[in-house]
Parts: sequence; structure tokens; C-alpha cells
Amino acid sequence: MIMMDVVPDLKKRLEEFCDFFLQACIDQVDFMQSLLQPRELLRRMKPYCDDETAAGRLANRSMALLRDALLMEEVERGGAPEITGYQERRLERFCLHCFRKDFLYRQALNHRYVQVFPWTL
Repeated sequence: MIMMDVVPDLKKRLEEFCDFFLQACIDQVDFMQSLLQPRELLRRMKPYCDDETAAGRLANRSMALLRDALLMEEVERGGAPEITGYQERRLERFCLHCFRKDFLYRQALNHRYVQVFPWTL
């Protein structure tokens, strides 16, 4: 008999916790979105890439690869020569700049370049 009284109370408390937790998650997503401003990220990347390229810290045509990685979340390794205009041998050296700056990482199993957001950007 006591158990029957406890079950509705537990159900209500679980629902309250789930509501609280989901609201906290939504608040965090809203907060991070306000910090990153994803709609403006691509616009902010262009001058940064231009400056880094001019300083010799980033390879020419990096912006094209990073743009596609940002918009598509990943770039097939086989598609990178078309995006950058570099052939395979030159492409490896080119991508090293992006890997060293932690802009991209390579997924070995499916041969894709995946975009990441480094804290230094």
C-alpha cells in the first residue's frame, strides 16, 4: 500500500528533474550560440585566414577547405584536391598547416578531413 503512494510521487519528481535538465541544456546551447555566433563564423574566418596566410602560418587556399569543412562538417579526402586545386603530394603538405593549427583532423578509417573548432581561433 505504501509503495502505491510512492510511485506517483517518484514519477512527478522524475518529470520535474527531466524538465529542469532539458531547460538547463537549452540554456547552455543558447549561451554557446550567443558566444560562437555560427551565422557570423564564416564571415569572421575569412579575414583570419587571410592574415594567417599573409604571415605564412597558413597555406594558400586554406579558406576554401575550411569553409567546406565548416558548412559540410567534413570533407572527403578525395574531394580536397578539387576544393584546393592541389594534387595529392602537395595536398598532404597543404593539409599539415590545417592539422598543426588544429583546424582539421583526419579520420583514418573513412579518409575524411573533419573540421574542429580550436580555442585559439
